[in-house]
Amino acid sequence: MDDPTSIINKIKEQKRFYKNKDGTDKLDDKGKKIEKPPLAESTIKSYTGILKKVKDIVNESYKKKLDFNNLSWLKNWKRVVELFKNKKLSDSTIKSYYNVIYVTLDATGGDAGLKNKYGQLRDELNKKYLEEQSTGIISDKQKPNFISEEIFNKSIDDFMKSVVEPTSESLPFKDWDTYFTTRKVIKGASPLDYSIIQSTTGLRIGRDNFGDDGVTSQYQLKKGKTWRDIQTLVFLKLYSLYPVRNELSNFTKISAETYDNAGLSENTDTNWAVIMSNTTGNFVSSGRYIEGYRLVVNNYKTKNKYGKYVINIEPKNKGDKTTKEMMYLIALMMKAQRDHFKDKEYDDDKLFLNDKGQALSKNNLSQLLLRWSGKVDWSKYGIDGSPKISTTMIRKIYASELSAEKNEKAKKLAGKMKHSVGTHNLVYVKKAGGGDGNTD
Repeated sequence: MDDPTSIINKIKEQKRFYKNKDGTDKLDDKGKKIEKPPLAESTIKSYTGILKKVKDIVNESYKKKLDFNNLSWLKNWKRVVELFKNKKLSDSTIKSYYNVIYVTLDATGGDAGLKNKYGQLRDELNKKYLEEQSTGIISDKQKPNFISEEIFNKSIDDFMKSVVEPTSESLPFKDWDTYFTTRKVIKGASPLDYSIIQSTTGLRIGRDNFGDDGVTSQYQLKKGKTWRDIQTLVFLKLYSLYPVRNELSNFTKISAETYDNAGLSENTDTNWAVIMSNTTGNFVSSGRYIEGYRLVVNNYKTKNKYGKYVINIEPKNKGDKTTKEMMYLIALMMKAQRDHFKDKEYDDDKLFLNDKGQALSKNNLSQLLLRWSGKVDWSKYGIDGSPKISTTMIRKIYASELSAEKNEKAKKLAGKMKHSVGTHNLVYVKKAGGGDGNTD
């Protein structure tokens, strides 16, 4: 059997309980063990993938093909350790492999001694990780990828300038009659009401979203730039505002009306891109009457502790430039996606897409950021080498600018990143090793 489904089902069915630091069970007021909630679907998917990878690695040392009916190939733990070492995998990856092996043996009733050995190997790597984090110094492996927040933000700004340019002319309100007439945007529209006007990005927004002196800057792709470039820019802008993990890769588009009326706010498995509109209709796929977005994040690593969180991209006032900018960029991204995939089959209900027009995965997002950082000319920022930017490194970059115990802004950032202040300080707040710790 080359499919681990039966093993995964046993893992899903297994009851799990909270533990104290000394390994004993946590008990409630009645002295009963406190049960953990079911594993998230994302965790189950991860376990499935890891189990297949482990088997493939071990299989390389066997002449016959291994399967999941008989897990005897896990018995020689020394051979497994050596195989992982030969692959030159990171400690973090190996730790996750050991954990899945431990969970698998536990769920399938495997040999207790063997299970505990893999658990010991996992715990040793975890201890090593915590000791490295406790120094507050970025590791030697991560040091080449660690840059300051100032440099990271500057690289994003420069990338934005290379991808998009302002496209709408600035007109005072008294000239809106001429604007509507000459551009033939909406027949019979009044310059004095809150009629919707068509921007060249394909976005229609109300007069409230414009400045007193005329139309605020909107964007179009620069010549030679593609939907991939604008999607990358949207991600960089999002993560500069919300340095969360890679859970922002997959959103399903839905109208605010459908989301509210269908009771989908109770759906805890799907991340929703709720599109705000001042009109009804099938605008998710065809219309442009967009006033803003709500990114509802239900499915992420620490959801059982923090619950869902919402990223609001709805301009509240004329001075809300950052939110307006995000709204315009997302609208331009969706237009660019439609233009690229218009003659092809693609997953139109997904906010972010891979090259095949399907939902972007977490791995796709990681590769997207790595490709972008590999193309940046870091030397113009005084950086030697080529930093590899990931969502984890972005979290470290922003967290390290602030001390969460002393700075209220950093405490808010820890909340935004959906981890505890302790985790914030231990894992993410870093400085470069040597000297005074400056990254300049």
